[in-house]
Amino acid sequence: MVTSLHVFAGMASEQCRALIVEDDPSVASLFTAILGREGFTVESVGSGNEAIRRVADDRYHLLVIDLMLPATNGQAVIDFLRTHRLEALATVIVVSANVAAIRGGYPEPICRFLAKPFDVTEFVRFVHACKALCNQPSQPSGADR
Repeated sequence: MVTSLHVFAGMASEQCRALIVEDDPSVASLFTAILGREGFTVESVGSGNEAIRRVADDRYHLLVIDLMLPATNGQAVIDFLRTHRLEALATVIVVSANVAAIRGGYPEPICRFLAKPFDVTEFVRFVHACKALCNQPSQPSGADR
C-alpha cells in the first residue's frame, strides 16, 4: 500500500513532508488525515523495505514508524536510519502495540514513542513536538537531494 496526500499547496517552497510506515490501512489512513490537517505532505508505505527505499532517496521532516511490520520490521528501518541518516532519528515517532519494545530503550534521539492503542490527542501533541524541527535548516547528508 502506498498513498499520498498533498495539502496546503500555497505554503512555502519546502513544505513539511512526512512518511508513515504502517501496514494497517485504517491506522495509516488516520495518521495521514491527522498529519495532513497539521500541514504535512504525507506519503504512506506498508512495509519496512519500501520505507528504507524512501528514506535512502528522500528527505522527510517526520517519520511515523510502526515496529510490528511483516517481513522487514520497523526496527530495521530505525537501524538503517542509525547507520545512514542519523539526523533523521530526531524526527521519528515510533508506534507499537509492543509496549516492552518501546520501553526497551533506544540510545538514539528518537523524537517520541507511542503505544497502541493510542490517544489521537497524544499523537497530535507528539506531531507538534516533532514538527518544530521541520522549519529548521536541514543538515547536509549524502542521501539528501
